[in-house]
Order: sequence, then C-alpha cells, then structure tokens
Amino acid sequence: MTTPTITTSRLTLRPLTVADAGAVYDGWASDPDTMRYMTAPLHRSIDDTLAYLKDEEAKRDSGTRFYFGFEVRESGGLAGAGGFSFSEYHAGFELSYLLSKDSRGRGYATEACGAIVRYAADTLGLYDMYAKHARANPASGKILVKLGFVHVRDSTFVSTDAARVFPRMEYRLDLRRVRGGS
Repeated sequence: MTTPTITTSRLTLRPLTVADAGAVYDGWASDPDTMRYMTAPLHRSIDDTLAYLKDEEAKRDSGTRFYFGFEVRESGGLAGAGGFSFSEYHAGFELSYLLSKDSRGRGYATEACGAIVRYAADTLGLYDMYAKHARANPASGKILVKLGFVHVRDSTFVSTDAARVFPRMEYRLDLRRVRGGS
C-alpha cells in the first residue's frame, strides 16, 4: 500500500518528494522554533533535508508509513506535513504532524489530520491510533482532542539525536468511532 493523495476543502495531502526540499527546509525543518518539540533533529543544511526526503520516498510503499505534505490548494505552498507510521512503542500506528510558523492558527492541522485519521479508519480499516505531544506544547493537544483523541498517560520522550528529553502527553483514538465520516 502506497501513500495516496487526499484532497480536503483547502488542502491537498500528498507524498513529499525530494523536489520539496527547499520548501521543507525553509518552511520548518531548519526553524528551531518549529522543531523544538519534534523528535527529529533540526536540519543544519539542505543536505539534511534531501537525505530525509529520500528516506521518506523509500518508505512510501512500505505499508507502515503514510506521510503527507500539506499543500495549500489556493497558493500551492506547503503549510506543513504529517501522517502516521507504525510505532513499536505502541504496537500500533502513531499520528504526527507539524506546521510552518506562518501556517499556524488557520485550522490546517485539524483539517489535514482529520482527513488522515478518516483514511486510516475507512480505507485501511485500522482500529486505533496513537499520538503524543510535548507537555510544553498544549496547542498540539487541543488539535488531538478536537479529533477525538483521549489522553491516556504522561511520560517522557527522547529526540532521535538524544539531545533533548521532553515530558509528553500520550493519546489514543478508537478509529471505529470515526468510520464512515461520523
């Protein structure tokens, strides 16, 4: 199963490619403020972003990772990215997302993640999904609650480069509740 393209009222959710390197690097991957609560490290050069996008392309058909660029239909620019991938920690799929600074506060994350959750439920038939956010980033938690996620526990997480440790909040969503667009 490959990552599809999904259209919402304002966004086209599509697989990211190496052609997006400039937009990804400039939009969020090199921005310390945007990346401070992410498990992925800050990209120090466009080469970091190219390596990341090549890895995304390689995983696209794995059936264990579905990741999308959030393209604003009106402008064609990328507002952010997100999707879900298999998490050994949860033994299930975990939702993640981020937005560029200039795209925040417009409802794009809720719109995009709502479509992603419906795809996971309706097309893939998944039963549940997990998500987490840094405790210091409550705006992310508000998005999860709007989507129907329920807080299940507090814990900590370590960035992939082991440079940062965050207190986090973990959530679960019963996807059977969202099947069929309800």
